[in-house]
Amino acid sequence: LAGTELCDPASGSWSATGSLNTAAYLHTATLLPNGKVLVAGGYNQFFGSLASTELYDPASGTWTAGSPGTARSHHKATLLSNGKVLLAGGLNEFLGFLTSAELYDTGLGFVSPDWQPQIATTSSPLTLGSSLVLTGSGFQGISQASGGNFQDSASNYPVVQLRSIN
Repeated sequence: LAGTELCDPASGSWSATGSLNTAAYLHTATLLPNGKVLVAGGYNQFFGSLASTELYDPASGTWTAGSPGTARSHHKATLLSNGKVLLAGGLNEFLGFLTSAELYDTGLGFVSPDWQPQIATTSSPLTLGSSLVLTGSGFQGISQASGGNFQDSASNYPVVQLRSIN
């Protein structure tokens, strides 16, 4: 099936959302730090094992086809601390059991790598009351003013979200 649904655990209800570009089963779905979902590989009755990735954007409800890799199904996917996804093993009906692995780099969503903040100084571990200094340019987002979402800041003191990856 290519159709996808979202579950609302609070109400226990399901609702339809955008469809995959390629119908698949025996794929992996990995929640990324940016809230998007990466679906990799899988099997399709017409194409066999798939060499595909698709990225789901919950804000728009759409899927975007990504870069193909090795055709695989029955594989494992693991989100690494650097934000990349490790795809390992699996099965390919022409190659048999796979011993290969590959990395999928979702990127960090910056318009330009120059806009990516760099940690200048911090205490380790970072605790409540300690400081963290970031350097870089383009912190105010593309609009250079508040657009009403968490990515824009109307001042030189942008809102920053820190996440702990254990």
